[in-house]
Amino acid sequence: MKSIKLFDIDGTLIETETKIYVGEISYPQSEYKRLVKEGFEVDLKDFNDKDKVKEDFSKGRKLPLFKMIQKYGRLIKKAFITARSQEGAIERWFLKNNILGHFYAVNDPDSRASCYQGMEEWEHWDTAQRKARIIKYYCAKYDIVEFYDDEIQNLEEAKKMEMENLVLWLVRDDKISLYL
Repeated sequence: MKSIKLFDIDGTLIETETKIYVGEISYPQSEYKRLVKEGFEVDLKDFNDKDKVKEDFSKGRKLPLFKMIQKYGRLIKKAFITARSQEGAIERWFLKNNILGHFYAVNDPDSRASCYQGMEEWEHWDTAQRKARIIKYYCAKYDIVEFYDDEIQNLEEAKKMEMENLVLWLVRDDKISLYL
């Protein structure tokens, strides 16, 4: 039986202090959905800067799931799906921390995932839809796919795919719970 574990990064594996901006005012990344819903144009420049990505990850708090992957990761097949861009910088940072896997930065126009079959509408999808399509790709290749994320919207979008071999996990406050 072939299985794979898919992980979101920010808030699931690493807690960073990355900021988002509306004009010159900075906000914690947790405010993103609220600001967009209220109609603000949000600048994600810190997510798009490869040096900032490395700095954020290096200074960020490694959450329990990250530590588990670092310790036992070589024993499990895994991939990482993040809303950030800078896929190469993220992959190199994880490699420096002895973590191997496939990396998908869904807001990186050069992401390897954007060229997979079924991804032709990539640029028209939001972050949650892009993540769900990558999950669906893996569900077609594996008997069991587990996806870990701290954002309910991403889990809900994956759930809409109705893949029988998909198990969803909500990661919050250092706790992991089955998401039904």
